[in-house]
Amino acid sequence: MACEDNLLAFGELLIDRLTEIIPDCITVPVLDLPEMDEIEIRCPTILVIYSGMNMPQGGGQAIRGALQKIEQRWLTVAAVPLSGLKGSGSIARKRAGDLMAKIADALQGYRFDGYSPLGQITPPGPRFLDNRAMFPLAWQVEFSRNAKKVP
Repeated sequence: MACEDNLLAFGELLIDRLTEIIPDCITVPVLDLPEMDEIEIRCPTILVIYSGMNMPQGGGQAIRGALQKIEQRWLTVAAVPLSGLKGSGSIARKRAGDLMAKIADALQGYRFDGYSPLGQITPPGPRFLDNRAMFPLAWQVEFSRNAKKVP
């Protein structure tokens, strides 16, 4: 699905890429950070979350039919279970760190058709909830879009 038709289409591209490159890990779309807290993690999992967008040219400059540059931010979260692990903190960090490296290798600089190369940006800090630990990586991508003229 092109960014012309769906402004959140990039999330599906991320999921497809991660599923292809890291097939031994589950990749799940998540609506927002609070929903992330509700997901049960039984094995290393990658969560993909939309994190917002900027219109660098200023929203007021884009008129109907004009080309608009858009910068979007996405999170890929390495989520690992803590339950049943002896010395769970260090094991969880090792598992999450290994998964984060795989995610970074799969995405850093990768160029999806119609988008800029994917760049890493500063992520939020990790979250530790119940029996799981979550370590986010943050990404920024740019694309241009023509607003469709609607009567």
